[in-house]
This record gives sequence, structure tokens and C-alpha cells, in this order.
Amino acid sequence: MSRDPSSPLRMIASLDWLLHHPLRLGMMMAFAQRPHKFTEIRHLLNINPGRLSLQAHLLESHGYLERSVHATTGKMHATFFSVTPEGINAMRNYYQTSSEIGTELRRLCQK
Repeated sequence: MSRDPSSPLRMIASLDWLLHHPLRLGMMMAFAQRPHKFTEIRHLLNINPGRLSLQAHLLESHGYLERSVHATTGKMHATFFSVTPEGINAMRNYYQTSSEIGTELRRLCQK
């Protein structure tokens, strides 16, 4: 039985473009472990606040992240992000598709 040569390309094309970006994938993985403060993630991923804010907004606008603001000491507020159920499902689908691509890549490399 011959394989459809376009199958690997369709798998790659079906990857979630939001999660396929290394920074956004790292953010999602960190936020999936537990809610993090904006500043914690900024230091963990070693990125500037503007870039983190832009990427977080993109993930939030697609329903993958949710933001909450909590009062800390005095007038200070901390912004926390956590992954939504939709975001978890997107990560699960991304993992499944990536695994299938890896299997196909391994098969191609063994020729």
C-alpha cells in the first residue's frame, strides 16, 4: 500500500500556527503548569514586557489564555495568566499532530 505523498504536508499545514511559535508554545506550557504572574513569565522566558504582552494578547484573543488581576500589597496589582480549557485542547491537538509528523519524519529518514 503506498502512502499519499501529500499527507506529511497536510499534517504540517494543520499545525496550530498560534502554538507553533516557540515563544507562544513556551508560554502555554508554563501557564498550563500553574497560573503565573506576568513578571514571572517574563523572567522565566527572558523576554521584554512588550513582546510578552503582545504574545499573551494574541493567545488571549483566541481564547487560549485568560487573564486575572489580583491586588497584592498596597496599590500594586499583579496580572496572572492561566490556560483555558480551549487552550488545553489546542495543546493536546498540537501534540498529537506533532507526534504524527515525527513518526512520518522518522519513516522518511530510514529510507
